[in-house]
Amino acid sequence: MSFWRSVYTVIDESDVVIEIIDSRMPELSRNSQIKEIVDRGGKDFIIVFNKIDLIPGRYLDKLKKENKGSFFISVKKGKGIKELRLKLQMTSKKSKFPRLRVGFVGYPNVGKSSIVNALIRRASAKVAKKAGTTRGIQWISFSNLKILDSPGVIPIDEWDEIKLALINVKDPGKLKDVEKAALAIIEIFVKSGSKIYGLKGEDSYELFNEIAIKKGHLLKKGEIDEQRAAASIVRDWQNGKLKLQ
Repeated sequence: MSFWRSVYTVIDESDVVIEIIDSRMPELSRNSQIKEIVDRGGKDFIIVFNKIDLIPGRYLDKLKKENKGSFFISVKKGKGIKELRLKLQMTSKKSKFPRLRVGFVGYPNVGKSSIVNALIRRASAKVAKKAGTTRGIQWISFSNLKILDSPGVIPIDEWDEIKLALINVKDPGKLKDVEKAALAIIEIFVKSGSKIYGLKGEDSYELFNEIAIKKGHLLKKGEIDEQRAAASIVRDWQNGKLKLQ
């Protein structure tokens, strides 16, 4: 199913549309056109920033200040789920329908299915570290809610390799230039003034070399195994092992 076909289906069949965004990279994992479509359809729209356990408090404070009315969640830490569930249940009581239809949209691996499972307190929606686990749109009933979980898809015009690596759509082993993706990740830490693997610096490439040495990604002659080091960095980012500080 194409990205926009998936989005339109969710919006058409839902009373409330929730867009899930990765807190580490809100601009990259957000699609501004979705809100415009939801508004035109006259549906309620909620933005949820997920994975807040992977960003420092100062970043979270900034996100909250700039996105009032949104919800901030960490499924891993159990934060924000109760508030979102309460909001949906209160909205449902005001609805004219027996069950409020709630649709989730977002790019792959932003955590849609994990949030759905946390909301309904059971593992009904499939969850995995690989993109594309939710193969088709599925309805899940819970209390006075009817939840629609949709597959994460990327618009064709956004198939940029670095973006695909950062939002965990493409496995590092399948990237044409995994080193460039790794450097883009390191640059996020450099710009935020955060340490990465306990290291800090202002030059992304120098940090890349230091990381490779620290992780022992070296060839027989002591040279840096750039491919292996880069793939390791991208994989750690995608698996949530790298946290902004």
